[in-house]
This record gives sequence, C-alpha cells and structure tokens, in this order.
Amino acid sequence: MSLFYKYPEFFNQPILLSDEEKQNPSLVFERLCVDYNLCELREICENISSVCLTSDFPPYDEGNERANLQLFCKNALTLFEAVFCFVRPEIAGEKKVD
Repeated sequence: MSLFYKYPEFFNQPILLSDEEKQNPSLVFERLCVDYNLCELREICENISSVCLTSDFPPYDEGNERANLQLFCKNALTLFEAVFCFVRPEIAGEKKVD
C-alpha cells in the first residue's frame, strides 16, 4: 500500500503550499508561469509518458495504469493551460483584469 493511502488524513491536504500560498494560490500559478512555458510543460509530460509507457516496471506493466497515466497527463496539461489563461489572459485572447 502506498504511503499516500496509508496516511490519507495528511496527504489529502496541501502539504507543499506555504500559509501565504494557501491564502493566495494565484502566487503559485504565477510562479509556474515564470518557471515554465506551455511548450516546456507539454514536453515534460510527453517525456514522463514516454518513459512510463515503454517501461516494464510496476506499476506501468499493467495496461490500466498506463491508461491512468495518460489521463493524468491530459488533465495536468488542461490544468496548466487554465493556469496560463488565468495568469496571462492574452494567450486566451482576453485582456487581464486587475
């Protein structure tokens, strides 16, 4: 059993965010957009998928785990796009509201 499932009361809450980031999550969004661009995030997800999908090591030796990884990466990329639209509305064709 994964450590995450063994202690869900701890891992089902934010553990990496500072108190300030918990109060203002847009700080994290803005930092992500400074640290990476969408092309880099897409490449990172593609690389993770490629390595895991071509691996015979658990848990990716099972088809359902590979499918879960693909869904996760798709959802993560959708989240990344939403964050970029939030921080940089010009990429979505809208003006940023201050």
